[in-house]
Amino acid sequence: MAMPRLKLPTPQEIHDDTALISRVIAVLYGAGAILVAASLFLPHPSDGNDSGIVAIAVTAAIVAALLWILAGRLAPLILQVTIALGSVLISLCVYFAEQPSAYVAMFIWVVLASGFFFPGRRTAVQMAWLLLTYGIVLFSIPDSGYSPVTRLLLTGFAYGTAAAVVSWLSLSLLRRVEASESRARTDPLTGIANRRWLHEELTRELAWARRHGVPMCAALIDIDDLKGYNDKHGHLAGDRLIITAVEAWRGAIRPSDFLARVGGDEFMLLMPDCPAESAQAVIDRVRKSTPEDSSCSAGLALWNGVEGPLELFNRADAALYAAKHDGGNRTVQLAPVG
Repeated sequence: MAMPRLKLPTPQEIHDDTALISRVIAVLYGAGAILVAASLFLPHPSDGNDSGIVAIAVTAAIVAALLWILAGRLAPLILQVTIALGSVLISLCVYFAEQPSAYVAMFIWVVLASGFFFPGRRTAVQMAWLLLTYGIVLFSIPDSGYSPVTRLLLTGFAYGTAAAVVSWLSLSLLRRVEASESRARTDPLTGIANRRWLHEELTRELAWARRHGVPMCAALIDIDDLKGYNDKHGHLAGDRLIITAVEAWRGAIRPSDFLARVGGDEFMLLMPDCPAESAQAVIDRVRKSTPEDSSCSAGLALWNGVEGPLELFNRADAALYAAKHDGGNRTVQLAPVG
């Protein structure tokens, strides 16, 4: 029996998954609570405020539990606030220890969480807040070796560099994924949606029309005798004709309409919240805008309120077939069934 294939989430899915972000931050808080509590059982300076450190460990444990329990129900802003709270708690650990200590190393968790999950300006804000809270503490505890200014500058440079690198890598991953996703969903010749994107959009538009009780029309459009045009002028000229036609059609449709290339010289136009009469007017404008010396045929179908994406597509396809069978350069509308 074959083992199921593990599907790893994409960077975009990770950044959009607030439940995952909440649980990751919860784990970091839990690790911080354990580390802080354990530090009291290890050799440590005797002049610190152990009670204050215990209070921070308990607070971190409570925050960790809440983040885990409420995972998926917290807004991104709340999650950013919890990261900022982490800087405060770490700085308070340093304050209660009354000297820069191993607790400072926990700032790297703030850097990693903010830089990966909230890259860019939000990471810069987190770093500014980290240095502010830590700087206030450094100037509030007794001097021990390096001056507070020196410690703050060294910390700021080290963690600031780490935050910038993590944020840069995170943004680069996101942009590459977005670019790859865009290429996978668009037609390389015309730049409009391809069949994959069309299926997603058609499913979404039908769900919206069903939920709001509004009409929905779809039309399949086909450039007449493109094969003959290619045979006469060449395939490059045929590609230019397709590009020119698409540009003209986009200027003729409504802003809310969705045009996609199904394949070859066949295109689908989705017209949400559009009754049949209005859809016919849109198709008339599309056909009139088709470049000179060429024409197009269209098959128009009004959604019947219950059929799925494939049924609506097939009905528009049947209408287009009828238009082509009748000689082309015309629109055929099929009445909804049921």
